[in-house]
Amino acid sequence: MKRRDFLLKSGGLLGAIIPAAAIGQVRPCPPDLTGGSSSGCGQGQSEGAPAWFASLRNLEAAAPVTNWLGASGAKDPGSGLGNHAGIITAWTGMGIDQRSRTAFMMHNGGHSDYFGNEVYSVDLSDESPAWIRRRDASTPTGSGDVSAFADGRPSSDHTGGLYVAAEGRWFTCGMNSRNYNGGSDKARWWEYDPVIDDYIDLGSNHVSGGGQFGTAVYDKNARHAITIHVDNVSGANVSFTSLDNMEGPPDVGNYNWLGFNNSAMAAVDTTNKILLMRMGNDYRFLKIDSDTNRQASYSTVSASGSAPSARNQIYWHEPSQAFITWGGGNSIAKLTPTVSDGSYTSLTWSRVSVNGTSLPSSGPPAGMWDKVNLIENMGNADSALVIVPRYANPDTYVIRIIGST
Repeated sequence: MKRRDFLLKSGGLLGAIIPAAAIGQVRPCPPDLTGGSSSGCGQGQSEGAPAWFASLRNLEAAAPVTNWLGASGAKDPGSGLGNHAGIITAWTGMGIDQRSRTAFMMHNGGHSDYFGNEVYSVDLSDESPAWIRRRDASTPTGSGDVSAFADGRPSSDHTGGLYVAAEGRWFTCGMNSRNYNGGSDKARWWEYDPVIDDYIDLGSNHVSGGGQFGTAVYDKNARHAITIHVDNVSGANVSFTSLDNMEGPPDVGNYNWLGFNNSAMAAVDTTNKILLMRMGNDYRFLKIDSDTNRQASYSTVSASGSAPSARNQIYWHEPSQAFITWGGGNSIAKLTPTVSDGSYTSLTWSRVSVNGTSLPSSGPPAGMWDKVNLIENMGNADSALVIVPRYANPDTYVIRIIGST
């Protein structure tokens, strides 16, 4: 069922689309998906990669964004919202829309760090990419533990790795540590529609786990959002939700309990149809090529080599047939599986050096989460590792990857 048909036919969900209001005044273009060339809003794309990216050599880093998230015009001018640096420093993440090559952050902050729920994005297909504020923050609601402010939009949250961008749709698959007291609401999902530039409340009836940590990934083969919620008593709850039915319980799902760690990272190997999850030094995998396998028990696999931070999200890079992430500084960390009969027998970490612009040695103490992210195709079949490691200018770095690492 197509998305807009689903909205019309699913009782109550259409009413949960929040009326557009208080849209950020710095947004430079109208909310449509028409046109052929890039407009700076992540709407229609031109063919090929932008010149700033095409000019980079293989494994060269650049800082192409012309402003930063704390710059005047990008930063929300609202007062009394707390420390704006919390959008980066407070256990927060970043999504990337593969279709538009647009990175986004929405309702980042949470607990007592930052109370704004504004939305930022940067269209990296643009010839002069810049962060824009797509929507102004709501007025925070008093105090207490709230999943939504008075206007019905989400409170800010330790979004961690809970963003999923799928087929042009932007989701937060649960809430890790909401304003103001840090409570979690794993069952509460939100969608942000980049066409109307507003939030959609997807309700609180999703499969969830406890605790304040979690991550989510998208399986483009099965069109499933996979959520991993960590509980410091029971371990991790893993569930699968069809993109065609975000409102109710998942079409397929399971509870597989793993050892607890507050740094749950995961990625889907789309070649071998395997979900790999990392919790610190614990690595587990599950075949996800059928509903039966999704209900099976996870297998443990060991990893050798020097691992990067356990709070750097990992991504399957098909040309490399390996998982990659930021290794800190000017390096990519590469995790290569040994595959036998469609399963993993071992994993090996290695490092790949990066040239060009110097990157910080590490991200914030609370972790990078998916503020390290991957654009699979920048328009010329090359990939881009996108890294936002600090609340300072520059804040956004891009590494070009030609072919395999």
